[in-house]
Amino acid sequence: MVKVGSMRRVQRILLIASMLVLCAGGASASWWRHRKPASPAPQPAPAEATAMVLNAIETGASAAPQVILKTSGAPAFTSLSPTPDQFVVDLSGTTKAASLTMPTLLPAGVSAVTADEVTEMGGRLTRVTVRLSGGGTPQASAEGNSVVITLPAPAVVEAPPVPKIETPAAVAPAPVESTIRIEPVSSVKATLLKKIETAGKGDAMDVQIATNGDANYSAFKLDKPARIVIDFPGIKNKAAKSTNVDDWLVKSIRAGQFKDDVARVVIDLSKPIAYNITKSGDKLHVTFGEAPKTVAAPAPAPEVKVAAAPKMEPAKPTDIVSQVPAVADTATWKLPQDASQGATAIIHAQDQAPPPPAPRSRRTPTPLSQPQPAQPVPAPSSTENVFSEPSQAVNPLAAGGSRQLSAGEKVFTGEPISLNLKDADIKDVLRTFAQLTGLNIAVDPNVSGSVTVDFVDVPWDQALDLILRQNGLSYVLEGNVMRVGTLSRLSEEAAANRRFQEEERLNVPLTTVSFKLSYARAGDVSGLLKELASPRARIIVDQRTNQLIISEIPAYLQTMRNLIDSVDVANRQVVIEARVVETTQSFLQQYGFNWGFRGTLDPSVGTGTGLVFPSRVDAIGGPFDFAAGNPVLSFSLGNVLGTFTLDVALNAAEQESSARVIAAPRIQTQDNVSAQIQAGTQIPFQTRINFTTTVTYVDATLSLSVTPQITEAGTVIMDISVQKNDPGVQAAEAPGPSIATRRASTKLMVRDGGTAVIAGIYQTNDTSVQDRLPFLYQIPIIGNLFKSHNINSTHQELLIFITPHIVRTS
Repeated sequence: MVKVGSMRRVQRILLIASMLVLCAGGASASWWRHRKPASPAPQPAPAEATAMVLNAIETGASAAPQVILKTSGAPAFTSLSPTPDQFVVDLSGTTKAASLTMPTLLPAGVSAVTADEVTEMGGRLTRVTVRLSGGGTPQASAEGNSVVITLPAPAVVEAPPVPKIETPAAVAPAPVESTIRIEPVSSVKATLLKKIETAGKGDAMDVQIATNGDANYSAFKLDKPARIVIDFPGIKNKAAKSTNVDDWLVKSIRAGQFKDDVARVVIDLSKPIAYNITKSGDKLHVTFGEAPKTVAAPAPAPEVKVAAAPKMEPAKPTDIVSQVPAVADTATWKLPQDASQGATAIIHAQDQAPPPPAPRSRRTPTPLSQPQPAQPVPAPSSTENVFSEPSQAVNPLAAGGSRQLSAGEKVFTGEPISLNLKDADIKDVLRTFAQLTGLNIAVDPNVSGSVTVDFVDVPWDQALDLILRQNGLSYVLEGNVMRVGTLSRLSEEAAANRRFQEEERLNVPLTTVSFKLSYARAGDVSGLLKELASPRARIIVDQRTNQLIISEIPAYLQTMRNLIDSVDVANRQVVIEARVVETTQSFLQQYGFNWGFRGTLDPSVGTGTGLVFPSRVDAIGGPFDFAAGNPVLSFSLGNVLGTFTLDVALNAAEQESSARVIAAPRIQTQDNVSAQIQAGTQIPFQTRINFTTTVTYVDATLSLSVTPQITEAGTVIMDISVQKNDPGVQAAEAPGPSIATRRASTKLMVRDGGTAVIAGIYQTNDTSVQDRLPFLYQIPIIGNLFKSHNINSTHQELLIFITPHIVRTS
């Protein structure tokens, strides 16, 4: 325990001097780089760093099959598995040997091995791709001057089959969809992207990208929407800007100049799917699904024995922390083991990342036994903008394994240190940190404050960060110097630097170009471009010729050009067909009697009453009208003298009807453009107010209004309004007839060519009416003469169907 807070200033200086003397005697070359001590003999200067060379690729087998990459020194590499059937090893700062050949005998589960030199983030590296034909995930590890890729052991161990070397006469002609003929790669570096062709369909499609030589490339996959992006550094695009592919998997292929020295090819897919990239001669083959079979070229090159390259020492990582000198044996530092042997960094795929280490106790520190593995490389974001330049992410290998000191969620990997400070001056504490750790620290004059801490086995970088934050301080790294200052001072300087850089970036001559649009309106596109334009940009719209005239900084023009290419496309069209089906069924049944009688007692005919008064009597009954329907039978009965008559009539009717009306309006419109169709008549209504006659018209029509939206999944979302108006019966004092209205408004999604019922109405009207004479209608049989029978039943049904059809252009 170093108790610094309890000593006086002179004692602290003596303590530091004694520690430096002890450091000079106990220093050892290890993971830390030391400054030259005063007394011992000077260390020999390190040899000039030489580029790493990939000399050979061999296969082997121990407990499991292996692919061995032999380099000229201890390699720094990154391993990841972008797709289930690919395993990629990137050798940082490594080039291919001119005599490098691929192994002819491949282990079980490996279909092909390729090695390409690529450029990523400004650095050259060699990418070795192992294409897998079996399941499982390989593991990569460093062994001396080699990277050993261990493949999953097969379930059943069998004797290795005798390889069959195919000659041109023995190779049967295979379809392009399943076999790719591997040709020797040209020794001339490619400078032009000539053309893009396709062969096959679906999962067996082969996208062939032709260049004029050996092309370096980098590829990644994006989602939402699904697409594959392939960049060719140092190549100019001369291929067609867009290629339509009539296939269910690949929708289109776009090619353009992403940057002045980078050509980009984007393959738009209908769904995410695994892909494989194979280089054959001057062509790059992009296939989908399982890895394609590869056939050797007709004239294979003779086998050449490669002499072993001289062993070279790996380049030491150079960063701020690597210059920390050795410390005394009495200090509470715990140095790691020598990390100069073997690989300098191993980055696994995300599914292989090791779990985080368990937290250490404050009083029982755990000594550091080996360096911590670096963090996994994140996969490309699905929301990456393919029109703008990608953000310059920090490559973990480019910094030579430097420790992270940036803001945000930090990972502290410094060596443990114990400090006990009480009211110590912040400047003295920072000076002590500079001497103990070897950091170059510059403190601003306005930094002040005191420090009171009690740390036990705390990483030194975490202790320094906590001390700075307690005093409202922060730091910036300028080269190999850490500058410490107040938050306000550093933030003001950062803002001023950003403003200066922005002004410097905008202070360039403007370039004026014109774009003539074919499908989009120039006024609409100008609004989108203003969101991406710089403050100095001028966008002029020529409505007559539908052109855009843009005066802009050259760095912004490519982004604007890519945006115009993506929005100036033909709108898809859709045909909307609606069917209004209306059925009516009615039943009517009526029957009843109409009767009456007349009788008289008259002395003149011998039927008098025999009384003086009344001597004559007349009786009339009815008529009793219980008739419903049409007349069927009529009877008139009377006696001989005609003094009594009876009239009886039977009326009956039955009616049954069925009607079906189908109306099918049909309209075609573009995506996201509303359309309306209407057919029928207009009924005039005349009104008179204050001696003024006004005539208005009311629609009795069938109308369809729809706004479609075509989705990428092949469905159509529609805002629909269907209305059917029919003239009804005009009332006695009404100014015009009534209007029977049927209307439906909704929003729904229907697949292409599918039919959906958007509305339906089912109406039933049953009526039973009886006209009868009280009490007498209840008499059996005879009571039917005193009542009528009337039944009326009506059933109505209305259904509205909608069917969208996406128009497929040739």
